[in-house]
Amino acid sequence: MHHYQLNWNFASQEDSWAAGVAFADYIRSGSPADRFDGFEVKYRVCDPQGGWGTAIVCADHISKVWQHTAPWIKHFKVQIEINPVMSDDEFVANQEAVYAAAG
Repeated sequence: MHHYQLNWNFASQEDSWAAGVAFADYIRSGSPADRFDGFEVKYRVCDPQGGWGTAIVCADHISKVWQHTAPWIKHFKVQIEINPVMSDDEFVANQEAVYAAAG
């Protein structure tokens, strides 16, 4: 599983407002798409006033991130930036080899 940071932003306050009801309903229903085979949302925070948020997810392939975000992009015009990231344990496990390769 790989870690990804998802940063989302709505183009307008109106778009953010429109998504708010659906997002609250989604959370109240137990966030059903937050966990499926090869994908899990680990943590999510949002700023509803500013129309943005961040999540840390784990996925076995980037396509699972796309699958998770697709409904929000299609229905609410949200823009999502996806960055591969490492946990502390992953960083420590790889740091020496990476630094050695750099010379």
